[in-house]
Amino acid sequence: MISVEQAMDKAQEVQNWIESACGDAAYSIVQSGWGDDSYDEWLKNGGNEVRKEFRADAYADALYSDVGFLQDFAGDRINDEGNGDVESMILIAMAIQDRAHSDLKKACENLIDGWIKRLNRKESNNA
Repeated sequence: MISVEQAMDKAQEVQNWIESACGDAAYSIVQSGWGDDSYDEWLKNGGNEVRKEFRADAYADALYSDVGFLQDFAGDRINDEGNGDVESMILIAMAIQDRAHSDLKKACENLIDGWIKRLNRKESNNA
């Protein structure tokens, strides 16, 4: 298991990566025009009213506010940073929660809850 200090450092790396990745993903989707269902839905719900030159930034903001997207995105990266060690992953997610915006906090909360359940199942299976 990693130390709290290591978790704080990794949390900052993950947060920076998430911000960049949301922007990169949004830019790629908007520029290619190959949106997925969530992008198509975003366009239908007002995204198409955003001027084309600002659409990638606006969609990146939408991704950065989507708890489900953040949960998937952050979960994968936290797993990598924690080397699959559930306790390390929980520490990293908790460190992110300390400084994240509300949607990322909720995504981390959901991840932590799932990982705690995984630990509890593992402990009950070993009992």
